[in-house]
Amino acid sequence: MKIGIISDTHNRLNPKIFKIFEGLPIIIHAGDVGHSHILIELTAIPGVEQVYAVLGNTDDPWELSGVPTEITLTLGNYAILVRHIVDSPEELLQNLRRQKKEMPEMVIFGHTHQPYFQAMDSVYFLNPGSASLPRQSPAPSVAILDLTQRPPQATFIYL
Repeated sequence: MKIGIISDTHNRLNPKIFKIFEGLPIIIHAGDVGHSHILIELTAIPGVEQVYAVLGNTDDPWELSGVPTEITLTLGNYAILVRHIVDSPEELLQNLRRQKKEMPEMVIFGHTHQPYFQAMDSVYFLNPGSASLPRQSPAPSVAILDLTQRPPQATFIYL
């Protein structure tokens, strides 16, 4: 299963995203969505069956009513935690252990506006970068996550 990963749209949806995500059954938005129409437009992409999203630190919870701050999904036999802010992979893993929470196999996050894909203690951390306002990156970006194999593969696409 391949899924689209996007974050930090900040109410801007680059038209190239429609073609990039076409035919992908699932899109995950890792926060700082902006207006709810962004999620509606992502849902309307041909082939998209489900869009999951979390609130970011700049999102209005009234505007994005019903969107949680964190979600846990099982996709392609991977347990996935999605949240907007991960201060550091080490800190997140320590907090999960301390709280005796089940350890995910993958964490998808945003906030830094920088693409990132690394494994730590057998947990993969993926940030697609910002789809609208990159920081220290050549261009806005999204990611395609391939869960059909182990380890998972992430491909960054610059817009």
